[in-house]
Amino acid sequence: TPLGEQDEEAAVLYGSHRFSAAFQLDAHYIYRHISATRSIGEDGNLHVPGFRASGTLLTNWDYFAESAVQMGRKNGRDLAAWGFNGQIGFRAGGAWNHRFHLGYEYLSGDDPDSGQDEGWDPMWGRRARWSELMVFTFAPEAGGKRGYYSNLQRPNVGWTATPLNRLELLLNYSALLALTNPNRSEMFSEEGRFRGHLVQAVAKYRFSRNITAHLWNEVFVAGDFYAGSNRDTATFFRAEINLSF
Repeated sequence: TPLGEQDEEAAVLYGSHRFSAAFQLDAHYIYRHISATRSIGEDGNLHVPGFRASGTLLTNWDYFAESAVQMGRKNGRDLAAWGFNGQIGFRAGGAWNHRFHLGYEYLSGDDPDSGQDEGWDPMWGRRARWSELMVFTFAPEAGGKRGYYSNLQRPNVGWTATPLNRLELLLNYSALLALTNPNRSEMFSEEGRFRGHLVQAVAKYRFSRNITAHLWNEVFVAGDFYAGSNRDTATFFRAEINLSF
């Protein structure tokens, strides 16, 4: 069984320097060659330069900001895509060790009326990076490829706390928006660009060095990006115990 939809070759240059506690800079250049092996696979050559800045500010503030551009040729069209992800966090401390964050993610979407491809290619990031539920909902926009995050704006806020030494609680909210609506099928509306609301609540517990568990719940309330007949509320729940050796 193939692990992907195309054969891939890549070369990566990566550098990192920590100037101070307040500022670390990472930079990379990626060359990626892809050759389709399945009908939903892709062909092309991608060039992806990017950077990441991170650090701590004052005593309780931390941040990161990362961005990359994608250039080259993909599926017979010129590629011109851009992505950004950033977050600023505040550690309020206290008995529960509260931390609050505010974030924003941008992944460009393809304009169907232009001659080039502006859609962000998630490359090797097609996993449950920020949601277990949404990794499935993007698949219909990409020919069935799960986790193909693209055409997205995601402002988000969140809270984490450790009320007990072995217990961690997380609560996150994301507003999901599309940059374009190419109306690929009857599943989507013709002009709407609001994907919907995503709420996540997670509890993690460590029983010992070798045994951990979590309860993970997500709710997605669909917006007008989807057709009226395709706006059912989606839910995800998982109870899991991990044994490591």
